[in-house]
Amino acid sequence: MNPSQNHIINPSMKSSTKPVKKLTTALDGFKFALTKDDSLLVLILLQSIAVCIDDKLIVYAFIALFVELLNTSIELICDFIHPEYSEKIRDIKDVAAAASFFAQIIPLIIIIRKLLKKYAQKNKKLPNQPIVANAVKEVVNTLTENK
Repeated sequence: MNPSQNHIINPSMKSSTKPVKKLTTALDGFKFALTKDDSLLVLILLQSIAVCIDDKLIVYAFIALFVELLNTSIELICDFIHPEYSEKIRDIKDVAAAASFFAQIIPLIIIIRKLLKKYAQKNKKLPNQPIVANAVKEVVNTLTENK
C-alpha cells in the first residue's frame, strides 16, 4: 500500500520510519494480543519452560509465538469481518489454530525424544516403541472421531 493511502484505513495513522515508533507500535500490538488471547500467556510460560530445559529450543519458541500471534490476528480479522457464526469462518479459524498447535508442539516432541534417549542410555535399552506409537495413534484417532 502506498503510504499516502494510509488515511483511507485510518486518518490518524501516520507512516513512520522511526525505529522507536515501530517498536512501540509492535509492543502495543503484543499487549493488545495478550488481552485478547489468554493462550498467549500459557504459550509463553510453556515455551519458557522448554527453553530452560534446552536453550536450543529458543528458535522454536519464537516461531510458536509468531504463529500464535498470526492465529490471534486471523481470529480478530474473522470476528471483525463476520461477527455472527459462520461455518466458513469456523473453518478458517480451525486451520489457523492447527498451524499454531503444530508450531507449539515441536519443542514438546524434541523434549520427549531427548527424554527417551536419556532413558535409553540410562537403562541400556529403548522404551517399547510400539507402545508409544500405539498411544500416538489412539490420540489421533480420538481427536479425529470428535469431528
